[in-house]
Amino acid sequence: MKHALAPILLTTLASAQVAVTLSNPTPALEGLAAFEPNSGEGWLFPAGSNTLWRYDAGHWLPVSTPLTLPSPLSAVCTWANLGVLVTGAGQSWLWNGASWSPALVGAPPPSGLKAITHDPARNVLVAVAGNQSLVEVHEFDGTSWQLRPSPTLLPNHPWMQMAWDPIGQRSVLSFSDGWMGGAYAWNGASWTFLQVHQRPGASLATAPGLGGVVMCGGYSFPFTSSNRLLYAGSPGFQTTFSPRPSNTRLSWFDPVRNHTVVTSPRGDRSSWFWDGSVWSQPQRGKEVPRGATFAYDSWRGRVLAYGEDWFFGYEGNELWELVDGQAEPLGTGPSPRKGQAMTFDSTRGVLIVFGGCRGDDGSGSTLQLSDGNTYEWDGATWTAIPTPTWSGPADPRYRCNALMAFDRHRNRTVMFGGEVRTATGWVRRDDTFEWNGMTWQHLPVLAPPTNASSLSYVAAHQRCVMLSGAELVGWDGTTWSSLNIPPIPPGPPSTFFRASYDESRGLWLADSQQGPWELAGGAWQPAALGATTAPFDLSIGRFHGMGSFGAFRYGDQAAATLRPFGVGCQGSAGVPVLHGEDAPRLGRVVPVTLARAPQNAPFFGLLGQETPSWLGLSLPIDLGQIGMTGCTLLTPIDVGELRSGTVWPVAIPNQATLLGARFRLQAFVMDAGSNPLGATTSNALAMRIGS
Repeated sequence: MKHALAPILLTTLASAQVAVTLSNPTPALEGLAAFEPNSGEGWLFPAGSNTLWRYDAGHWLPVSTPLTLPSPLSAVCTWANLGVLVTGAGQSWLWNGASWSPALVGAPPPSGLKAITHDPARNVLVAVAGNQSLVEVHEFDGTSWQLRPSPTLLPNHPWMQMAWDPIGQRSVLSFSDGWMGGAYAWNGASWTFLQVHQRPGASLATAPGLGGVVMCGGYSFPFTSSNRLLYAGSPGFQTTFSPRPSNTRLSWFDPVRNHTVVTSPRGDRSSWFWDGSVWSQPQRGKEVPRGATFAYDSWRGRVLAYGEDWFFGYEGNELWELVDGQAEPLGTGPSPRKGQAMTFDSTRGVLIVFGGCRGDDGSGSTLQLSDGNTYEWDGATWTAIPTPTWSGPADPRYRCNALMAFDRHRNRTVMFGGEVRTATGWVRRDDTFEWNGMTWQHLPVLAPPTNASSLSYVAAHQRCVMLSGAELVGWDGTTWSSLNIPPIPPGPPSTFFRASYDESRGLWLADSQQGPWELAGGAWQPAALGATTAPFDLSIGRFHGMGSFGAFRYGDQAAATLRPFGVGCQGSAGVPVLHGEDAPRLGRVVPVTLARAPQNAPFFGLLGQETPSWLGLSLPIDLGQIGMTGCTLLTPIDVGELRSGTVWPVAIPNQATLLGARFRLQAFVMDAGSNPLGATTSNALAMRIGS
């Protein structure tokens, strides 16, 4: 029986705005952070802003207030049970988690204030202020500020922080001049030297039970982020290591949860908790490493990210996935690298990684990788496929920053350009290669494109499309040719970095130095601020990745989506997988593909309106009782279509009443000998129809 979507209507979604949804654990903002006891949360105070940021289980939430903070801020600190004391421009305020109030009325903080903390043992505020080349110590006893003489005169440094050490009952001062740093302790009468360290930019936080204070992150030679964590010991600091390098200045002790929070507005913006012995992460505090390469995995409905770009040899080799606005690690892959080419082969269900480069730790130069393998990840295992040794300019190996996309119309992975290292340095290539799953083939092309900056497959054109300068050109397997799409308008300057196709809305998004642009209504227009190109995630109908504002999703929240969910059951050829890469829009035929099923096996395509039950039974339904051991029915069955082969074309009528309707699809595969009934099921697809 053939399917008919026309009579099936669930709901018509209200029109949704095309907007950027930020999901970064830490905002890309400079500021100072402290724990606020009344709200029981950490807060970030950005200079020159009336928006504060409240930390909530690994995620920052903006909170607007009537007070615009001065720029620059001098210092912040937790003030007993009162709240957070904020100082700047010779003034001071108290934030109690809900409202502002004037603080230190009649007793303004000392001029040149550099850092401040609260000494609960003596119930005083301790502050250091720069007086020309030396540092003065001031204390506030609740009535007035007093200058405290000290037999040890400390030099004035550009960056200073203070934190209370509850173990040593002292105020600890950390200082840095941008190259070297150190720490002193103040007991109310004199300074005690603790340690000199190469840690400019490190954060300092109170840590009861963890040694007194902790110092985390910062820079170390050769100007890279450090993963050392120092905690107060006797006589100075002891060293351990955090899971990831960080140049953070944001950390505080959370007495409610008894751990130190370490997070950063730079780098990967992830958050970590340190309880004195174990590091852990909040679910929403994880973030893909900086400089990773992204690709959309249509078999699992996930954006994948691999690699990492730190400075001078600090590359990474972690594989991550983005789902529901959160990042999850999937383990490690090939050797650490940056600038690798990556795409997802939706015919075979594998992630392909090729090339890349690394930094030479110490010299600052960029090196090519030592192997020329092609790597594939099938969802569980990495496989290295050696690339034959070629000669001359047609050798595809060892290149960095090449472009790659999978042409699912021709079942080929297309790679273009990149840079290769020669005896005279790095040389840019404008050549085209294709990977068939076993070998690379060099395809000589007359007048290849230049200034290429992005490559992606576009179903509407049935070819891979490249942004070359300001023009979009397509590859048909033989030649590169213009798509006759209006060029991206020039700007001051006319530099465009990437372009990606919005499959659910049928339009282009491009990055430029002017900001993002969208091709809508036949003309390029500025897009929403914060949008940037990334893999298009068909499972949510939006671009999904990490840009300058952190992790983001951009697009119409009511756009067409096709999301895989659930799992199939074991058959003679593996576990069947139902997947699709085309957006289910009105008036289109969406090809849904069945993989890992017996060759030419007949199957029923099951389609039903999205509901939680079928025939009075709650979904999912265990099919073991009818002889299909381990199999599950994931979709209601309103219609079923008998097919053979691998492709199930799902026709969507061009009827406005279907806009926003939701359906589920699943394959029921004939597979003799797989179980007593001789049939298996695939995973399912959740489909929302767009315009």
